[in-house]
Amino acid sequence: MKKIPAVAALSALLLQPLAGWSFEARRAIDLETYSRISNWPGSGLLLAQAPSASAAAGDQLSLDELGLVGKPAAADPALQALLERRTRMLQRHQRLGLAAAVPLLAALLTGNSAKSSPSGRGLHAGLGSAATVLYLATAYHSIRAPNIPGAGPKKGATRIHRALAFVHYPAMLLTTAAGFSAKRQVERGRDAHSLGKQHPTIATTAAVSFLLAMGVMVINF
Repeated sequence: MKKIPAVAALSALLLQPLAGWSFEARRAIDLETYSRISNWPGSGLLLAQAPSASAAAGDQLSLDELGLVGKPAAADPALQALLERRTRMLQRHQRLGLAAAVPLLAALLTGNSAKSSPSGRGLHAGLGSAATVLYLATAYHSIRAPNIPGAGPKKGATRIHRALAFVHYPAMLLTTAAGFSAKRQVERGRDAHSLGKQHPTIATTAAVSFLLAMGVMVINF
């Protein structure tokens, strides 16, 4: 149990470069979404910035940045409500993703201890379970965020972010199944084999692709 402070400290250190991700990612998503709907038939939207911590700090998107300068302000309440709901859900998606990264990294760092003692296996399994629950909550908010009618294909960082989801989503599900299998095999006095033996490789793939998906949103291109 003495490893927990060290794991937490190292996780915080590794996540420090992503501290500004929430605003930058939301900014990239909002810019892309709003610019795509600027040619919405009959639009010329009155865009009300959804409330956020970054807006309170003065980091607000201007109409210039959204490419809507000179557009008439004929508000569409239904579309505005859809935009605000999407923004709220994607903000939760970002925050939950950052939260999921902490137990995910800690589970990777405690992987070796799971082989040596029952307490180590318990700690590793607990961290893995927490990471899985937070990851599924993260995925839910992304999947359930409403799409904007008329929006074109994803571009830039958002496109890469979404493509990586097709790697880390199945990998996370397989990691959970493989970890459960390996735990049962070891507790029965047998070496991990079959799917259980692949648990470290699958878990590493899931973690790396998930962290890359977070990292590309820091680079706004």
